[in-house]
Amino acid sequence: MNTECLFEEPDQEDFRTYKFDSGVSLEIKSRPIEVIQIGISRAIWYACHEICKKLDKHLPEWKPTSIIELGAGVGMAGIYAAKIHPEATKVVITDICPKAIEIAVENIEANKL
Repeated sequence: MNTECLFEEPDQEDFRTYKFDSGVSLEIKSRPIEVIQIGISRAIWYACHEICKKLDKHLPEWKPTSIIELGAGVGMAGIYAAKIHPEATKVVITDICPKAIEIAVENIEANKL
């Protein structure tokens, strides 16, 4: 049983624009970390920003055919990877929380993927 999703607070997500050194901008719906009390899957954690920076810095020649993000929450890192690597023909974003997946789908659509 997924207790994280059962006890999450009411919806408090909003879209925000995230800009990266690569020139890519993402519109991502999430909740501010400051309002997280119980559920953790619907926020953008600081580590996610670092993952996106690492994708820019260390993997410019990387040409993936597929990308997977496990425990994606609202999907920011997976969406970013898909944007900077359009040659990837398959991108999979997963999370255990159904509400996080709903928001990830909204984020995918907002970023025209």
